[in-house]
Amino acid sequence: IPDVAPAGIEDRLRARAALGLDSAGLVIGRIGRVHPVQDLPTLLRAVAQLPEHDPPVTLVVVGSDESDYADALRRRWGDRAGWAELRWVGARRDVGDLLAAFDITVSSSYSEAFPNVVAESMAHAVPVIGTDVGDTALLIGDPDLVVPPEAPGALADLLHKLLSASEADRRRIGSLQRDVVLGYS
Repeated sequence: IPDVAPAGIEDRLRARAALGLDSAGLVIGRIGRVHPVQDLPTLLRAVAQLPEHDPPVTLVVVGSDESDYADALRRRWGDRAGWAELRWVGARRDVGDLLAAFDITVSSSYSEAFPNVVAESMAHAVPVIGTDVGDTALLIGDPDLVVPPEAPGALADLLHKLLSASEADRRRIGSLQRDVVLGYS
């Protein structure tokens, strides 16, 4: 696992500007190919269940999305999931830079081995929540930040809890997760 420095405020503002995001909003990041096994529909349903937040919430979906499956999801969900805005940004090579824009990263897979995106987000000190599949729970290290797969209600509750937490609390979680993941080779 690379020992990268957590993003500073300038990195955050630059990454948000590159994505056209409000500098003060709350941003959930989802990184990975848009494929059924990644279970993006569960995350979209969870985000749609969130109550209105102030500042507003945006879900940024990063990953290859040229399939019929991805097209169907974009047609179904468009640019909204409940109160949250959706941004479909496609495949990117600058994921390390984009992580600075996120308040939380989510892995909603129902089948996974060792999720590299979870480890990479943790290395960047971005708080990660995920589903209890493969090594996700082991990586995250805190059972309170893990939910069963295919459980949008549980995922919505956990997202709401973290989005409602203070920025300092999210930074603390990210820092603890970073310490955990840096113990891996």
